[in-house]
Amino acid sequence: MPVTLKGARQPLAIAHEVAVASAQVKSALILAALNAPGRSRIVQRALTRDHTERMLRAFGATIAVEELKDGGEAVRGDRRSRSETRDGRCAARSVVGCVPAGGGADRAGIEVTLPDVLLNPRRIGLIDTLKEMGADIAVTNERERWWREDRRSPCKVLVLKGVDVPAERAPSMIDEYPILAVAAAFAEGRTTMRGLEELRVKESDRLAAIGAGLRANGVGVEEPKTA
Repeated sequence: MPVTLKGARQPLAIAHEVAVASAQVKSALILAALNAPGRSRIVQRALTRDHTERMLRAFGATIAVEELKDGGEAVRGDRRSRSETRDGRCAARSVVGCVPAGGGADRAGIEVTLPDVLLNPRRIGLIDTLKEMGADIAVTNERERWWREDRRSPCKVLVLKGVDVPAERAPSMIDEYPILAVAAAFAEGRTTMRGLEELRVKESDRLAAIGAGLRANGVGVEEPKTA
């Protein structure tokens, strides 16, 4: 730091495959594509969060999503589309509701109700995992407002049990593994989390930080070199 960025004088439309399952990288490429002439095609093999695509569509941008045979998708952005400003209210991140759920995991029967919670299908991996562990999570007053799903979610924490979290769920909860680790520390039995390679290459090595924090509090952790 400091960093100075200069935009290209003649930006080009591209076809690019995102090597890492990262919604941030994908979103950056989509935004860049909307400033380049022609259509850009961005491919990802893992389905990451799609908040940027939803928002840009609400603003009037031409964003096309194509499902691929291998389960991935291709996103096309076109500069010729025109976006307009809009007023709107963003729902709270669904992970916010999981913080008290994870923190109260050692107190069976605690109940928390949160209004206006985002439950985008690509954001609820942690909620699905907490349900598998024994948390009683209900969704009421479901509706869609502006470009994000907006619901009220009561969560009652029961006695949690350890589970095996599959690698394919990682893109939908990659930022929530620290919270899951806290819940797992209070759960009965062993919790195994797979597919965490991206945590090694975030702003820091988050996987190492999670392990260090748990060990400092006396929690048993096994941290293989490959996640």
